[in-house]
Amino acid sequence: MKNSARIAGVVSILIGMILLAGCVSDTPNLSSDNKTGPVGPEPTTRPQEIPAVIDTKESGTMGSEGQGSAEYLTDYDKGIDLIQKGLYDEAIDAFTESIKANSSFTEAYYQRGLANYELGRIFMYEGTDLRYFEKAVEDFSTVLQSDPSDTKSLTMRGWSYLWIGIHVTNKVYEVNSSLVSNYERGIDDCSQVLEKEPTNIDALNCRALNYFWRVQSGYTFPADPSYLDKAYADAETSLKINSTNPWAYDALGLYYWYKEGYTLADGAFSNAIKYEPDEAFFYVWRARARMGIDKYKALDDLTKAIELQPKYAGAYNGKGAALSYIGDDYESSLSNYEKAIEINPSVSMYYVNYARALWNARGWDEKAQVEVLKLLDKALEVDPTNYEIHGDKAILFVWLNRNQESTNEILIFQNHARTNEDFKYAEEILAYNGAEPWYFTDI
Repeated sequence: MKNSARIAGVVSILIGMILLAGCVSDTPNLSSDNKTGPVGPEPTTRPQEIPAVIDTKESGTMGSEGQGSAEYLTDYDKGIDLIQKGLYDEAIDAFTESIKANSSFTEAYYQRGLANYELGRIFMYEGTDLRYFEKAVEDFSTVLQSDPSDTKSLTMRGWSYLWIGIHVTNKVYEVNSSLVSNYERGIDDCSQVLEKEPTNIDALNCRALNYFWRVQSGYTFPADPSYLDKAYADAETSLKINSTNPWAYDALGLYYWYKEGYTLADGAFSNAIKYEPDEAFFYVWRARARMGIDKYKALDDLTKAIELQPKYAGAYNGKGAALSYIGDDYESSLSNYEKAIEINPSVSMYYVNYARALWNARGWDEKAQVEVLKLLDKALEVDPTNYEIHGDKAILFVWLNRNQESTNEILIFQNHARTNEDFKYAEEILAYNGAEPWYFTDI
């Protein structure tokens, strides 16, 4: 059957190889060696300026002790020491105590925001929880209520919006304005910074990535067509200022990948890895670029990503895809999809990819056929907006000679179809169903 490729879906399997934010259930090693990703300015031992007026009505334990109490500074200094050691949970507790003692001390909110952001970056690989980035946004927003022009908080809030956006849009096939608004907010925050500080590479990288991911997430809710070129321009500007900053190379690699310039993308991601070799995200994206160049090198990259981050659900999903694409070890492919689902059961494409690989490996087995349908139903339960799943179910029912069920599924698929290829596929299935067994046709 020509359309059995919809089940194999090897290339489209890679759609699910995504980065999602969240937290792990096990207690990780939160040493400073685990510090990942772009961060704001390094915390200082004491802010240069302390608000002159302290509102004792809102200052928690300050109370009647008034402005003379240094308790909030003691807790703040404790938090700074902890954050520098990478003990982010404990640092958050210390900054919270500082805020209780003096709710007007905005530097404690900023540093607590950094600690929450760092936790989000450490825990993003599992991809099941947004709370750290959301709390970071709250803290940076509190600072900005006091000083709307604070470029540190604007930049870090822009980064936080980026990761929130990646979380929510990659879990849903049909995005909407609410879901993609995080990228727009990130773009706006970083643009405000760059109006004041045009050479701020953190803001340039942040805006470039928000531009790209807004485009990447815009298949069903298109972005401003200029965003992709703007992402490229920001990445290039950032590299002219500092040719060794990895996140600019990452943005450049994403741009080339989107344009199907896979060799150029490979080179850009390789530079990102050169300057930050412990960031698993870069290996996953280089693997995506390498799938069309050297599948075995792509597999090596995904293995390395898992070595760096053993709970990286997207990397397991990607490894399953690479193994399926290579086609000589379906059992290992299945085990990687199982691991991705075990880590993060909230991503529809993990179930879809697992179902496709299972069909390719054991489609002749009646128990496997039942399991494939269960997996596709689970994928629809997780994300009802993914109309392509109905197409997968339709072709499976064709193979099983369950023509009425196939017709029901393909009609749903047809009602949501967007491309000429989709419409042609639906017409072929509808024309065939009930005519003859699949093995007598060339569908």
